[in-house]
Amino acid sequence: MKTIVMILTLCGLFDRESFAQQNNIVGTWAIDISESVANLSMKEKNAYSGLPDKTKQTIGRLFDGRVFRFDTNGEVLIKYPTSSNSKTVTGEWLLNQNNEQLSIKALQATIDYRLHWMNADTVILEVIKPGDNSIINSLYLRRQN
Repeated sequence: MKTIVMILTLCGLFDRESFAQQNNIVGTWAIDISESVANLSMKEKNAYSGLPDKTKQTIGRLFDGRVFRFDTNGEVLIKYPTSSNSKTVTGEWLLNQNNEQLSIKALQATIDYRLHWMNADTVILEVIKPGDNSIINSLYLRRQN
């Protein structure tokens, strides 16, 4: 009986480890702004729908094409388009041991996200403490590599 319990416990540990390895943030990820907007909360949808079209287009441009590259050494590179070309910001990232919370520190600010893994190639970053006026608090990221 003890052998069966030990085998089941070990299988559970390997399954969790396998899940964590599959859902590894290391790599290059792009924001899917269409999916992010489509899945806004009701409060966010109401705020977003009340925005002028020009503001919605600006929000789309700010997020569309934004790429995160999480390196194994804890560095993050964030690349996003600008009106003339693109800009790159570097910083640091830290993932908690449960693979559930991500902290990104860049430009003297740290933002903490709760991770919702849809599958190994799609993760939702949910801002843990959104600002009072923020509208898009969950970002859908798709693995690029």
